[in-house]
Amino acid sequence: FTGNSDVVANNGDIVFRGDSFSLGGSATIDAGTGALDIGSATSGTGITILSAAAKSSAATTTLNITTEDIAKTTAGKLRIGAANAGDISIENPLVRDQAGSNTLRLTSAGSVTNTAGNNLSVSNLAVAAGGTIRLASDYASDTPSLLALNSSNLSAGTVQFSQLSASYSPAVVDGVTPVFGVAVSARTSQVPATPSDTTS
Repeated sequence: FTGNSDVVANNGDIVFRGDSFSLGGSATIDAGTGALDIGSATSGTGITILSAAAKSSAATTTLNITTEDIAKTTAGKLRIGAANAGDISIENPLVRDQAGSNTLRLTSAGSVTNTAGNNLSVSNLAVAAGGTIRLASDYASDTPSLLALNSSNLSAGTVQFSQLSASYSPAVVDGVTPVFGVAVSARTSQVPATPSDTTS
């Protein structure tokens, strides 16, 4: 997809499926309070989120989405990937914390990761993956935020998420139910014994 003119929906969802994505010139996308959904047309295709400068030399076998193009979009929810997408790699800082455009969902059959120093800044984050989730967040607002990490691979160490100082609470985000970060059992030890009842 190459857009050279504005795309607008009246608070409805906008869906793009293609093996390339680019917004030319001053073109913008405005879904209002709706969702903007970007994914590859070919099953298994990886997705890279990167800078415009890096895109010129990036592999053409992946769907390359620049953070500059993302900055031209307005949507209550930004969705990148799909259940049959390949690995998602974030290789440039991705900011999605503006009021009204503060929810991001990343979906992949493989892994979802960011390279060193190229962190997220997202108010409400959902990640659904078939493999590894390794992400770091620079989001530092005091506003309570929501986090849903869901991987079908439940092996130890599969999911790692680090944050700067924001207060994230595990919760359903854009249809993704959190699996990691949610307590499923509790164990106590060295609990004082309760004195036996006595009768007089």
